[in-house]
Amino acid sequence: MIEFFRTGGVTMIFLGFASILALAVIIEKAFKLRKKIVIKPESVKTLDTLVEEKLWGKIEKYTAENPGAFTDIVHTVMENRDEDTEILKDSVEEAGRSASDTLERRLSILATVAGVAPLLGLFGTVLGMIKVFNVISIEGTGTQSLSKGIGEALITTATGLAIAIPALVAYNYFSNKVSEYIRFMEKYSLNLIKQIKRDKKK
Repeated sequence: MIEFFRTGGVTMIFLGFASILALAVIIEKAFKLRKKIVIKPESVKTLDTLVEEKLWGKIEKYTAENPGAFTDIVHTVMENRDEDTEILKDSVEEAGRSASDTLERRLSILATVAGVAPLLGLFGTVLGMIKVFNVISIEGTGTQSLSKGIGEALITTATGLAIAIPALVAYNYFSNKVSEYIRFMEKYSLNLIKQIKRDKKK
């Protein structure tokens, strides 16, 4: 493994750092973006019961005492439940954007790694090819230095792609999960708004 990195040259240091960074984000998001963490089943169950009984004040209190991406959006509805429907919907959308930003925090690192790693690999390839041409111009073909330069060029390209592909897949996967969660939260909140307004008309 050490020899592999040595063959790749100095570019492998940056690629190694990028891979560690991407792996750390993937591990963190794999834990934090689990559905039972973002949308706790016990919170949904409690809120469903309170909504069914139309205990708006208790909902506001519960969501205030149990902060989280989901409960924060519901709390926004309850805080503004006396406002017009359109204002309520706008507040839900704003709360949804805020929750999305929180859930997507550090995902941009994966997107950056996915974009930069192939470029670093290409940079290593260019450096390797420069060495190859320098060796050819000085010593001709068939030398060990020539094969080393070619090896550096190929290794960095392969490594860059090997880092970028999982990073891109993970980024898309986690982004889709966040979008799915936000859609659920907003749909739940909009249904809650309808029930509140319907209850006020009685």
